[in-house]
Amino acid sequence: PAGLLATDDREASPRAARLAADCGARLLTTDGRRAPAPGGEDIDQVSPEAPAYMLFTSGSTGAPKCVACSHGPLSHFVAWQEQTFGLGAADRFTLLSGLSHDPLLRDVFTPLSIGASVHLPEQAAIKQPGGLRRWFDKVRPTICHATPAMGRLLVSAPKDHEPLWELRYAFWGGDQIGRAHV
Repeated sequence: PAGLLATDDREASPRAARLAADCGARLLTTDGRRAPAPGGEDIDQVSPEAPAYMLFTSGSTGAPKCVACSHGPLSHFVAWQEQTFGLGAADRFTLLSGLSHDPLLRDVFTPLSIGASVHLPEQAAIKQPGGLRRWFDKVRPTICHATPAMGRLLVSAPKDHEPLWELRYAFWGGDQIGRAHV
């Protein structure tokens, strides 16, 4: 890896520093300190056209193929969403995307790039009837990206919950949304 992200925790940071040194990666910390790049290109200086990640898609052919995706679209989206919706460090984001779904990158890098927190429900909370809504009641997110299917889990909970007053934005993608989501 070109970089590792570490907390400013007294136990985690020394381990992260050793791991970064062992693999020649730059250490970034959650408290804003930045270590110099280990003889490589500075992470901030990477071209937007440079490959950032690879994903597999069947596209219209039905046969899996690997696609190299550049930094540009993701970094553009993160900056656009932050500016357009006034997102900031006080926001609490949900992470509801599957690990193999490319919106995961949006759901991780948007909050981390602005200093916001990311909250992940345990799998059991999603599978239990009403579990996702109980998790929302506990976490009180301000920003949520979800598919309509995930939204159905959220709104299908019993109606004995307080409104989610802190939820500033619910962004939907992946399918059509219905009135119940709104």
